[in-house]
Amino acid sequence: MSNQPTSILVADDVFTNIEFLRYILRKEKYNIIPVTNGSEALQAVKENAIDLILLDVMMPEVDGFEVCRQLKEDPNTADIPVIFLTARTDIESTVKGFELGAVDYVTKPFHRQELLARVKTHIDLKRSKSSMTSSTAMYDEKLSTTAKLAQQLLDSLQNGGNLSNSQALAQQIIDITKA
Repeated sequence: MSNQPTSILVADDVFTNIEFLRYILRKEKYNIIPVTNGSEALQAVKENAIDLILLDVMMPEVDGFEVCRQLKEDPNTADIPVIFLTARTDIESTVKGFELGAVDYVTKPFHRQELLARVKTHIDLKRSKSSMTSSTAMYDEKLSTTAKLAQQLLDSLQNGGNLSNSQALAQQIIDITKA
């Protein structure tokens, strides 16, 4: 886990909502990046390492649904968890949020402890996924290297290669599988 504080982008066009979220999230040691519209949200994601986004639906310029759609279409931002935090309570909006790729949908007014639990859960899930992705990449690299060495060993044995070269290749394979 990084020593960097977790950065949360808060996108809401109502200043008092941003201030309240900033207050409760900073108490939990999160770094808050506030923006007041969808265009600013898209720009902030390009300029900052964002761990999670709390996104209002109804904002000027670019609404939250469009922001989410653009984020999920971009491979550089697709893995950032988006939680819609909105006054829209209709089922169509909730379903649309999830269909666009949001990980959660919280309606206003919200309960502070519930929101904090959801934020923590999605940040933990993102970190776990990132860790698994790194582990899988490392495993794939080891597997690829092992396969290449095994092929070299097989070629060496089939072509009457010298024993010391074959032993060295076999030892490299053993070392990789132990690591």
